[in-house]
Amino acid sequence: MDFNKIKKRVLVFTLFVYSGLCAQESVIKTWIIADAKIGCKVADYTTSCYKYKLHKDSNWINFSYDIEGFAYEQGNEYVIEVNEEKLKYTEANGPLYKWSFVRLVSKANTLITDKRILLNNKWNIINLNQFAKIQLIRKTKANISFDIASNKVNGFNGCNTFAGNTNIENGYVQFGNLISTKMACDSFKADIENRLSESLKGKASFYVRNNMLFMTCENNLTLEMRPEKKLDSILAVIQKENAGIKENMLLNLGNNNYTLTLINKDNEEPVVEVLVAKVLSPIEKKTLLAILEPSLPHSQLKRILLTKKETGVAGTHIAVLEYKNGSKREIIVVLN
Repeated sequence: MDFNKIKKRVLVFTLFVYSGLCAQESVIKTWIIADAKIGCKVADYTTSCYKYKLHKDSNWINFSYDIEGFAYEQGNEYVIEVNEEKLKYTEANGPLYKWSFVRLVSKANTLITDKRILLNNKWNIINLNQFAKIQLIRKTKANISFDIASNKVNGFNGCNTFAGNTNIENGYVQFGNLISTKMACDSFKADIENRLSESLKGKASFYVRNNMLFMTCENNLTLEMRPEKKLDSILAVIQKENAGIKENMLLNLGNNNYTLTLINKDNEEPVVEVLVAKVLSPIEKKTLLAILEPSLPHSQLKRILLTKKETGVAGTHIAVLEYKNGSKREIIVVLN
């Protein structure tokens, strides 16, 4: 028996198995996905990229590939778990990995559409954006101010002042007829005046993101505006109220009894579930704080898995709702 040949065959087989394992190795990572994509260049073509980071204090990284199974909606900042799997076969200049969505950790809407955000401020119009063509107009000192209590609007269109009635709702402004002074201006300012006058007609949608107001009008022109006064105080009020509305509360009543108050997204009445905790096995204790089962027969829930995974906010945890119809839902709960 030739032991050297046997050793060589074993070595070749080991290297083959090892290379196969390396090619298929994968790791689950937690990514923070930004609330808006960014234009980026890949090879010789321009595309849109995700922006992600691994920690809230790290820098954003552009990411031009797909995340399989991830349903992205602009205007939301996500914390997700991603499976990064090394590809066995790759193309020239192609990715070395495949990325797949594993689960949602959290999702936060970063667009403020509460009409109170318009309160007591002058909004200086710095850009006009129409069909992806941006015109800088900061030097014209054009601005707009809203009085949400009396449904009034006034401002300066770069050449003349204007005023009129509005109907302001959360996320929308309905403009009435605006009256304006009639002062003559140079051709540039007159052009800006005409563009703004045409835009401030009919209904416009608005939102605030990163302390800027974006208002998109019926002619597809978007006004990009900065506030003259800081938004910190009004943002604090709005965000605090929104946080209170969105909290799912889990209350420990003692003797293994709990109640869970589930907040619906459609402004319906909260659902209150009465639950009892079952005894955890040693294996279950490694990942779970509790398994809760409904004590009322009419409940649609089968059970709730309260995980040890925290969200980064004190007192909050990830919970998985398992329903009798086989579906599952992941939520963030506040423990009391």
